[in-house]
Amino acid sequence: MSLETKLRTRIDGKQTKSKTLKLIKWLQKKHLLKEKLKCTLCHHKMKMVSVTKKDQYIWCCKRAGHRRVSKTIRAGSLFEKSKSSLFSWMKYIYRFSQGLRLRQIDMISDDIAGSSTTLTKMARCIREVCIRAMDRHRRKSRQCLGGRKEFVVIDESCFRHQRKYARGRFGNTWRRKKWVFGMMGVKDKRRRLVLKLVEK
Repeated sequence: MSLETKLRTRIDGKQTKSKTLKLIKWLQKKHLLKEKLKCTLCHHKMKMVSVTKKDQYIWCCKRAGHRRVSKTIRAGSLFEKSKSSLFSWMKYIYRFSQGLRLRQIDMISDDIAGSSTTLTKMARCIREVCIRAMDRHRRKSRQCLGGRKEFVVIDESCFRHQRKYARGRFGNTWRRKKWVFGMMGVKDKRRRLVLKLVEK
């Protein structure tokens, strides 16, 4: 099962408590939420406790004297300062990554957010994450595209075997397809190319 299919199964349908817990566990596995948290007073591990608040779970200290010491389940994550639900965030991230119906009026009608201001803040936050990820990739791979008087062309292509004029191989090879993501920096007569094979 692909990543996008797993995400769709967790965010589609009615938002129940068990579904919220599954989404939280999945986000922790993907390192989008903290898996462990320590108490600010005793520095012991906190445990996840069920509550009736928005996210239905919070971090609470195990010690009896520190029961009032609690933190939101979003502590130290991308969603910490947001009032939107985790389901709304994941729906927006799914559409942002797939490029599906990104018009604000469509997302407001689909109950992803209540106003255009919220959607603008979510978009700005996701773009900042993408910029930081590209910076890390540039430092790691020592590849840098763009800059002064240079523009970048971005595109993707699907490569698969296809018979033409009833000639060539015939069989199940046409099912094998590979997506390739590419970026090319253009500056005067210089061309720099970066290609990345997209795995499922």
